[in-house]
Amino acid sequence: MPAPDMREYLQERVGRTVLTVAENKPNTIVALTRKRVLVETATGDQNYASIPDLQVLADRVFAGEIVEVPGHERSAFNVAVLVTLPGVAYALHPRRVWLEAFAALDAEFAELFPEESASATEGRWRYRTHRLRERSAALVRAKKADVLERTGASHARHATSTMRSATATLVRASSSAITERRCPIPASARAHSMISPSSAQAATGCCTVRSAR
Repeated sequence: MPAPDMREYLQERVGRTVLTVAENKPNTIVALTRKRVLVETATGDQNYASIPDLQVLADRVFAGEIVEVPGHERSAFNVAVLVTLPGVAYALHPRRVWLEAFAALDAEFAELFPEESASATEGRWRYRTHRLRERSAALVRAKKADVLERTGASHARHATSTMRSATATLVRASSSAITERRCPIPASARAHSMISPSSAQAATGCCTVRSAR
């Protein structure tokens, strides 16, 4: 995941104030040059911070690193800016920042594959890529379009309607006097399905439901 262009990000925030994470002190973004940003502290002092240095930190964070930021030069300002980026989390002692989504995905990976070495990065990278693609709105739309093309829009609408009806019926169902009604599984679904009949029923929108009389 590419990091934002930090010069553009700062340019949009000239005149705004960010707060340091350790002591909650205000740092106001006053102006930018090509490679530096002028920052005013709570005491009124003004000094410059390096935009390339900030960009390097942002690139590392968005590459999936947990980045420790030692306390020197304008590091407090750099961290204060980084934590305003969407999805960036931080901790103190030592002061460090990371992309929250990647941290969650790495925890998933560690739970699923406990035998993997903590220093082995290739598996984690592949897992991150797979899970982030799962969350992609464009990928979801493409999957829906593929299903509609293969099954037909009318069948998809019927399946959705059937599943909604089944859900509502199950919610209303009680332990008294129930009847069963079945909707058939299309022959094409039975012929091509590699899953169990009950799963095939759910996948095609046809199922057995129980409803109260």
